[in-house]
Amino acid sequence: MRDTVFRVRGVPPRWTTDDLLRLIRIHLSDEDWLAVCPRVIFVPSCYNDDIGHTAFLFLNALPQVLAWLGSDPLADQQIGTVDGDLNVDRHFFGFTQLYAPRGGVIQAEYYLCWCS
Repeated sequence: MRDTVFRVRGVPPRWTTDDLLRLIRIHLSDEDWLAVCPRVIFVPSCYNDDIGHTAFLFLNALPQVLAWLGSDPLADQQIGTVDGDLNVDRHFFGFTQLYAPRGGVIQAEYYLCWCS
């Protein structure tokens, strides 16, 4: 089965992969956490490092808390944190990757910037 990919926007610049995974873990049941096998890749902000980053979240199962995003391709969901809200979606509007990732970091150009 292929991974389901989510875009997580608004990730604070100082956050690490572990920080994001910790937040995701809080919102999942034990059963979902064991099933999803999450992977994260960060993408730098299209404006500057103070705005926040975007992350791609790869899950090999669709957890209950995000299941409705799988059925509505234009939907998004906000997750509140002490550092601000994160927006999770699957539609990737505004992002165009122009060449393949190198060294585990996505090197990208942006057709339309999704930062506001």
